[in-house]
Amino acid sequence: MMGIGSVNFFNIHFSVAYLLLSPLYFVGPSLLIFIWKLISYGGFIIIVSYLIKNDKQSSASNWERNLFLVLVCLHPTFITNLISPDIWDSDLILPFLALSILYTSFNRYYLGIFWIFLTFFIKEDMMLLGIMYGLFIAIKSKEVKYLIFSLFSLAMFLIVTNILMPLSSTSESGLELLNFSYGNLGESMGEIIINSVLHPTLLFENGFWIRKFASIFIIFACFGFLPFLKKRSIIYLIPGIAVIGYTIIAAQPYLDYSKHYMLAFFPFVVWSAYETFITIHEDSRSRVAFLAIILSISIVIIFQLNMRSWSYYFTPIKNIDTLESISANLIPKDASVLTGGIASPWVCYNRNCFVSADFQPKEIELIKYKYILINLSTVFWEVQSCNDYTLLSNLKALNQNSNYEVKYNNNDIILLMRTTPGISSFQPKWSENLENYQYVSQGCVKNNIMNIFKKL
Repeated sequence: MMGIGSVNFFNIHFSVAYLLLSPLYFVGPSLLIFIWKLISYGGFIIIVSYLIKNDKQSSASNWERNLFLVLVCLHPTFITNLISPDIWDSDLILPFLALSILYTSFNRYYLGIFWIFLTFFIKEDMMLLGIMYGLFIAIKSKEVKYLIFSLFSLAMFLIVTNILMPLSSTSESGLELLNFSYGNLGESMGEIIINSVLHPTLLFENGFWIRKFASIFIIFACFGFLPFLKKRSIIYLIPGIAVIGYTIIAAQPYLDYSKHYMLAFFPFVVWSAYETFITIHEDSRSRVAFLAIILSISIVIIFQLNMRSWSYYFTPIKNIDTLESISANLIPKDASVLTGGIASPWVCYNRNCFVSADFQPKEIELIKYKYILINLSTVFWEVQSCNDYTLLSNLKALNQNSNYEVKYNNNDIILLMRTTPGISSFQPKWSENLENYQYVSQGCVKNNIMNIFKKL
């Protein structure tokens, strides 16, 4: 069973590609992040660039085509995921979807379907995209036979989520994640989808609606609402409808223009926007593109880099390298270790490792981990509520725990080692300034927005 620490991987997501690529963690954080981003985002831009520059039907000049490529590169969904130190299975989807769009644009539908099919082995929700992609091609080609791919995708989704993933489960973490993500909609993805259709009122119990709709607005606004300026362009959004619906119904703010969950929808927004871009009056092309670029840059600077911290995007790779080095040199291979955050795969690779989001004191004393490794610069990032002080109080309690002594404390990284019972040790007050790290919490976005308006 493939897993990170004590959690079986296929219990959370069905990603054969991630499993096959997991040995690449051996090359180290900086190099792997570079390779991962280059293949995913560089590959996407290269393919989209080839498609645009070889579009014989467009009257757009080379300058206008290049301007549209700049618009794609600076779009908040693209650039914030590109510069983020996180690597996700969703990143890998981008070049595959670009290849599918490329071949479908040239009416080579079977090759377009082939590349969509390969994404099924990157993440299970891509099978939902396959359902809508078959429908899209059937409409575009006016041939009903392509609906077979929709039925095949639906069958695969139900088999994977209801049979294969539960069979490979070695813990309750997958069910816990579903409950966390989708609330009372169901205990499997099949139930969740059925209940969403048959009992839509349940959806209103899930929150973050303002944030979700604001994110949809930003995604389209940063393309100048081009997909909606021509009726014929809206059809190109059809493949992504199921994927974005997958995030809309969630009880958590997964539908966020800057999150990796949007990467499966983004290529189809690009495709739809381009189809309008090449058909509108040439005097309007540059004007719309420049306004959209200015809006994109403004959102990235104000919302992402200012409110969600410059440090999160530009300094953690150094911290990840340090964490990987500490894990390799200061923690014995056979020792149990508790960690959390974006560096977990490197810390946990090929060892007895546990991943935690909140470092609960009772759990720590129950399992008695030999080592605890914490990266303060990113540990608060996924906290969803700015006034949720659970993690803060847990870390302060850990600092007071006399059963652990500090083995390393530098550059926002703390390594604790469990001591012999009854032997007290000096504890440096590494938790004194934890409040300063909370500003990178995603839950603090609303407060930061209000602070900006107060300054104005």
